[in-house]
Amino acid sequence: MPATSKTGRLRSKFICQVESGTILATVFAYLNGNLAKTFSQREGKQRATDALLAFWKPYALRAQKAESQVVQEAARTSIGALERQIQLIRDDFGIQSPVTQPAIDVETLMTILISRIQQFTGLGRMIGATASAPTSTSSTSFESVPSAEASDEVIFADDEDLLGDLA
Repeated sequence: MPATSKTGRLRSKFICQVESGTILATVFAYLNGNLAKTFSQREGKQRATDALLAFWKPYALRAQKAESQVVQEAARTSIGALERQIQLIRDDFGIQSPVTQPAIDVETLMTILISRIQQFTGLGRMIGATASAPTSTSSTSFESVPSAEASDEVIFADDEDLLGDLA
């Protein structure tokens, strides 16, 4: 609800009172400078406001029926701010990104696949004997894999043999 201040400007208030001992009370105490003197109460309020705006600004603009491109730009800005906040948390607490996955070592992957194929099929022994595992700098080539004509173990079947009356 807007209220007129001593300066004559309209101000909106957002008051949030929380029960002592809750995690939200702990966060407010931190932002107010009561737990650590890392920043002033004013800076703590600014940080809380920044975090609140980072998420809710595009929703508020959309509810206010702002132009679509204004809402889209606010959403992009919000995503950037939230990504910076997430990165700050990762850096400060040593958290690795759950979406960052290590690069795949193709050579190791091929070695594992070939050993599994060899374990379960006779075809695997042929592939293992003739195929060289590609390195990350080489392009994949199928020339080293035996063709179907060179293998006695490849079985060809037509649709009628496989599906019977369903074909």
